[in-house]
Amino acid sequence: MPARTLPGVLSDAAAQRPDAEALVFGDVRLTFSGLQAEVERFAAAALAAGVRPGDRTAVWAPNRVRWVVAALGLTSVGAILVPVNTRFKGEEAQHVLASTRASVLVVDNAFL
Repeated sequence: MPARTLPGVLSDAAAQRPDAEALVFGDVRLTFSGLQAEVERFAAAALAAGVRPGDRTAVWAPNRVRWVVAALGLTSVGAILVPVNTRFKGEEAQHVLASTRASVLVVDNAFL
């Protein structure tokens, strides 16, 4: 069996069941095809911003729709995901960024 990735599983689900609900959070409801489109848009923006395969990319955001889209978008371009705990203070987050040598930090603007 070939190795599977989360972005690959999403792509398969979007192809097989495009109109099935993939993600529900509060009033937000995304189908597999809708989630795939959001992930592809984020991935394109990450590539345009200079993210490359193997880059360590941190996401400091609550576990909501934007976190899922960012995580899947970054991993779909081959970046290494570095989740940052939302309860961390600035110094703690800085330690994670420095110790992982993250080159990018994605933050949900509503979070901070």
